[in-house]
Amino acid sequence: DDFKLAAPREEISAAWSTLRSLLSLEEPTQVSRYLGCDMSRSEATLVPSAMPTKHLTGTRQETAAAKQVSVVTYDFTSFVDSCVELYESLAKAENKRWQSVRERKVYTPFVSDESHWPTSPHKGCMEGFALKVRMKIMYAARMGRPDVLRAVSVLARRVTRWDDECDRRLHRLVAYLHATRNYKSHGFVGDALESC
Repeated sequence: DDFKLAAPREEISAAWSTLRSLLSLEEPTQVSRYLGCDMSRSEATLVPSAMPTKHLTGTRQETAAAKQVSVVTYDFTSFVDSCVELYESLAKAENKRWQSVRERKVYTPFVSDESHWPTSPHKGCMEGFALKVRMKIMYAARMGRPDVLRAVSVLARRVTRWDDECDRRLHRLVAYLHATRNYKSHGFVGDALESC
């Protein structure tokens, strides 16, 4: 397994030494790939919104000045690609009627009406492998693609009642993942430790 360590600079060496005295570990390196996610660090200038905010009393609050921040980018592009490839290989073998998820761009992970889920008497043709694909997508959703978390969670509730409507929704979700394969999560911090 991978370990990721965050600590004040002056304490990092001691922390790694303590861990290495108890575990057999390779030499630590800068963060790059962690559990399927490509991670990178950079510096950026955070420019607050130009729109002033209002206090509860209705008075205007001045916008803060721009500041230098440390940025961590979580990139799941290669992992999402592997989700799409897994789905396509399993769906193609199971049922030729499904077009490739790469053929059209979709802008949401949902079908047109998420509030209504029609029950279908027809068993889904993807039932045999859908769990494998859903669990892989669930990992990506939890680790760096929260935009698909609801869509994959809704499908997870149907594991014992998989029908052709579920097939359609899984296909849409994978098509959305392909269309948004380059989406990344960014986190940043720029305050001094004593200000946190």
